[in-house]
Amino acid sequence: MGFIRRTDELVDGHNVSHVTPQALDRWEARLEDIFNGRQFDMLDAALSNTVSRFPPFRDMVEGMRMDLWKSRYINFDELYIYCYYVSGTVGLMSVPIMGIAPESKATTKSKDELTKSGLSDEDIFAGRVTDKWRIFMKKQIQRARKFFDEAEKGVIELSSATRWPGNGGDQI
Repeated sequence: MGFIRRTDELVDGHNVSHVTPQALDRWEARLEDIFNGRQFDMLDAALSNTVSRFPPFRDMVEGMRMDLWKSRYINFDELYIYCYYVSGTVGLMSVPIMGIAPESKATTKSKDELTKSGLSDEDIFAGRVTDKWRIFMKKQIQRARKFFDEAEKGVIELSSATRWPGNGGDQI
């Protein structure tokens, strides 16, 4: 998981203002080198066997690229896709290592939830707490709880030796 941390630091770390899309291109080329058996340093060598078995590494790099050019998502579908690239890929790579095969039946449906709720970007950024906002947020909280519940069910399926890090330290 060191490579994941190193990649994330490119777009979220203290040097983020110096990272260009070209730097991420070079980092992605380095990942391709690892896929092709060419390592630059000891960390690359350690990663070589892992990346050959867990292809979502490429998607994770794409998620980091999204961090460079996009900071807002117009609907849940866009946010969901972003979450897959930057977090879901880490989960997909971690799950087999932790003892179970990744299986997902998640789907997305296209919609602009703010508009459907009668809210605008201006409402959100102005911090207007209205009845429409409350209804909207209740739906978001319900969805988040559903995802947390699904995640907890997944954590229970992990082998007991790896379960603790997957649920933030809580005992199940």
